[in-house]
Amino acid sequence: MTSSQLETLVFVSLPFLAHMVLLRRQVMEFGNLLQEIRDLLDQDHDNSLKCWYYAMCMCLHLDTGLVTQPYTKCVKYMQGEGMEPTLRDPNGKARLIVCIWLWEVRNENWEAATVWQKTAWDFVVQDEGESVGNYLTCMYLIEGLIIYMVYKMDRKNLAAIARADSLLKTLFKNITKAQKACRLVTPRLYHLKAYYVIAKYNDYKKGFELLNKAKKFAEKYCNELELSWIKHSELAWVHKLSREMQIFGKSIVKRRL
Repeated sequence: MTSSQLETLVFVSLPFLAHMVLLRRQVMEFGNLLQEIRDLLDQDHDNSLKCWYYAMCMCLHLDTGLVTQPYTKCVKYMQGEGMEPTLRDPNGKARLIVCIWLWEVRNENWEAATVWQKTAWDFVVQDEGESVGNYLTCMYLIEGLIIYMVYKMDRKNLAAIARADSLLKTLFKNITKAQKACRLVTPRLYHLKAYYVIAKYNDYKKGFELLNKAKKFAEKYCNELELSWIKHSELAWVHKLSREMQIFGKSIVKRRL
């Protein structure tokens, strides 16, 4: 393996490793890996790794509420250098855009979300086994789409509901097929399916069946982060969240589900 090939392997592997550590809620180790990514930014021949760096900063914020780079700095990067062509690995830029859109959607900043919506919605699930990073990005997009659909349902915007629901069905179909070769996303996928059936059909029985499947897969694959939010959803959906947990959820940008 040449030095160039080895370097590329490192660039591709570090964001993936960082996300694996995050799923296990090993935040300190995640921070160490993020610093390693930052130290290598000047060595990448395009902006692929830098996009991944800011994308992973957004993931940390969305998933835990912790901040390494403020949201405004991530957006500023994406609006500037991030707009340049990303040749080596476009998945980092896709993750960053989707996460920025999700952040705005969670905050109900609908006008700001519109700026990123078209690009975020242009996301395509890659073929089975092709890209773990791509499949993880899909989870953030699905979450945002469900929140968006609920918002439009409250306002009886039938056209917007139909468009979001159509995209959700396509994403669910494609990611369900793809995740057979990438069980890493399975717990989150079932969690989101549970959220979807409750949000669209008010079917709590089916929702909790899917949530239980999510819990089993999260335990099987040691996904501590997902287990914590499955527990949050269990309590939220039966209206048993403590006041402290409700405040905590709101304090980290209208947390998941």
